Amino acid sequence: MSKCSNTPPAVTRRGIRRDLFGLTRTPFSGSAAPLYLDPARRELCDLAEGFLQRRGFAFVRGAPGCGKTRFLHHVLSLPDERCVQVAYVPFAMFSDGDLLRAVCRQFNLEPPFLKSALIGVVQKHAVELGEAVNPVLVIDEVQLISQDTLDTLRILTNHRFEAGSLFTVFLCGGDGFLQRLQLRVNEPLRQRIGACWRLEPFDRDHTADYIRHHLKHAGAEHDVFDDQAVGRIYDETRGVPRLINTLAAAALEAASAAGVARVTTAHLDRAVQNLPPRKEGPARDPEAL
Repeated sequence: MSKCSNTPPAVTRRGIRRDLFGLTRTPFSGSAAPLYLDPARRELCDLAEGFLQRRGFAFVRGAPGCGKTRFLHHVLSLPDERCVQVAYVPFAMFSDGDLLRAVCRQFNLEPPFLKSALIGVVQKHAVELGEAVNPVLVIDEVQLISQDTLDTLRILTNHRFEAGSLFTVFLCGGDGFLQRLQLRVNEPLRQRIGACWRLEPFDRDHTADYIRHHLKHAGAEHDVFDDQAVGRIYDETRGVPRLINTLAAAALEAASAAGVARVTTAHLDRAVQNLPPRKEGPARDPEAL
């Protein structure tokens, strides 16, 4: 029987060896690194900060995996925490009553039973906060919201609307929600939306910067992926951050299994084999749009 070492190589996740890559934490996982801002996202951050000051409805849209929720969390971390009070609702498919109860709980309010009372409690709370504190509602996956819940959300924010909105409401979801807004029944809401921003996938250059950003914040002091591997990641993911994270982590595992400190296209080949196949057909290149 071979003798085992008492100090096995450190790992950040199954199969990734820190000792090979000089890592101190897990890359491409959760919020291990600050949000990477390419020029387009940096511009949207500035716009969102300005929008927070004037309040109202904004719609943040984009394809799955482009980081809409993470982007909004970053935007809401920028103001002094004493100036905003945030209620984040991750499941827009809630019934209207459940959505109102979720908002009450996140505002530390005791939710009453009746829907009309729920609306009144949240509106009264916003009035009591005054100008000094901005109550912010973030409604995620809004493309899945029912019409009743959408109507209730609009009614909730109608209170004293002639004097200016009491709330900032960020609707966050897929592009399909734009079609909902074109319906006649939603015209009053569409007119209230003061901003509509789209998060795009990264281009080829910013995909490379995104990978370096995550590795740097994980402790790497050298380029772990060679240039061809980075290019292959872009070709496979078309710059979608969530897909980049998944593929880059899988490639690190493949390189770890081979015992080498440099990720190449051979490791990408192995990683792609162990991931679900993407939809067949020609991919749309964001750089060609």
